[in-house]
Parts: sequence; C-alpha cells; structure tokens
Amino acid sequence: MARISAVCLSGERKTRKIKQDSVLLIENFGIEGDAHAGNGSRQLSILSEISLAKMETEGTTTSPGCCGENIDIHGAIELHTLLPGVQLKLGDSAVVRITEIGKDNSDGHADNVIRGNIFPVEGIFVEVLTGGEVKPGDPVEVLRSTGFTAGVLTVSDSASRGVYKDLSGPALIELLRSNGFLPARYAIVPDEVTEITEKLGNWCEDGFLDLLFTTGGTGFSERDVTSEATMTVYPRNREHLYRTFQRYNSGAYYRAF
Repeated sequence: MARISAVCLSGERKTRKIKQDSVLLIENFGIEGDAHAGNGSRQLSILSEISLAKMETEGTTTSPGCCGENIDIHGAIELHTLLPGVQLKLGDSAVVRITEIGKDNSDGHADNVIRGNIFPVEGIFVEVLTGGEVKPGDPVEVLRSTGFTAGVLTVSDSASRGVYKDLSGPALIELLRSNGFLPARYAIVPDEVTEITEKLGNWCEDGFLDLLFTTGGTGFSERDVTSEATMTVYPRNREHLYRTFQRYNSGAYYRAF
C-alpha cells in the first residue's frame, strides 16, 4: 500500500517546503499555513518518491519538499499517470481530487527551487474535497465510489515520440467511462520490453487499479512486443489479480461489456 512519507509547507512561494510532523488539510483551500493554499485548482501539490529517485540517479540530492511539493508518497506509485478527476483518500478522513498533472516551467522557476526539478513533469496538483489531519505513515488510496478503476497503456514508438497523436488510448478511456468504469491511469510507452514491463509492473503493484488494458504493439513485426512483455509481468502479479477478482466477483466486469 502507498503511504505518505513526508508532509511539508512553506509561507513563501517558489521555494522548497519544510518538513512537518503533520499538516491540516482544509476543504476547498489546501494546507493551513501554506503559501499555495487558496480557492484555485492548485490547492496543494504531491510528488512520488519514484520521481525523486529519478532525480537522484541524475546526481541531484533530494529531500522532503525539495521540489516545492507539499506531500511525498512512498510506494510503487506513479502519480503522473493518474488522470485528473481521480480522488485520493489521505489518512483517515482527508479526500482530494487530482486537477492537474505537472506544470508549465517555461520561466524556469522550478529549476531555481532545485536543479533538475521533476515536478513540472511528474508532480500533481489537487483540490481538497474533505479536510483532515495528514501525517507521515498515513495510507493513500484511490476512491472507487464511482466504479472499478481501470488503466490504459498505449504502446507505440511513434505516439511516444509525438510523431502522431494517440487515438486508441483516449477512445478506450471514453469507452470505459461510458460503461461505468473509472479510468484512473493512462500513459504512452515505446515498443520496448523493459519500458512496458516496468509500467505494467508498477501499475499492478500499487493496488490502485482493478483492470489494466493495453492497446497497440500487438502486430507481427519485431517491434511489436506487448504480448511478450505482458506475459513476463503476469506471473509476478498473479496473486494480486486473483485477489481482485475474488473481491469483485459479482460479474460487473462482464455485464459492462
């Protein structure tokens, strides 16, 4: 299970945030005492330790709040592949809704906070739906009140490079939504076994998804390796898949389609 590893705040904008023992989330406002709190869509910010680890591999020493984020999350969770609209429960009572993935860094201010700041690409902004105290060690979960969660992974060399716009992924997301599912994740990766297996593995292991769909990369050329990559991931996550279907064995999966 994903858990909060650090909570931070700062009285000034465009600076690193300071680690706290706990913070108070206020409905439709943000974190009490934080400079970014307010009535907008960016009431507080969250970053995964997976993202911070990427900065470390590039030679940047990181610490809680170093990218200007309020909350760091520990566990195999990729925040930047979650979709806006997804609701997260933080701790015992706080509920937030994702509003934006990343941010514009055209003025370079994020890199002034810390070199190689990854937040503009992989951080998320949320708005507070229900307030409450949040502290390190608190669990993080996706709320499933609107249906089973589903992830969509598009496998395409061209789409991952931006040569053409992905059409099948968004179409599948809309199909899932119209059939009562909650599209919670979406990403595009090239036809590379390592990148496909890493993405599928992370998505299976953090427990946020009930179903995972792939599209593309299933032809007969040497570059079409989605099926092969999926089979390498399946044995590692067989127990998780079994528990999911045991929990949701009402037949809703099949009725929806």
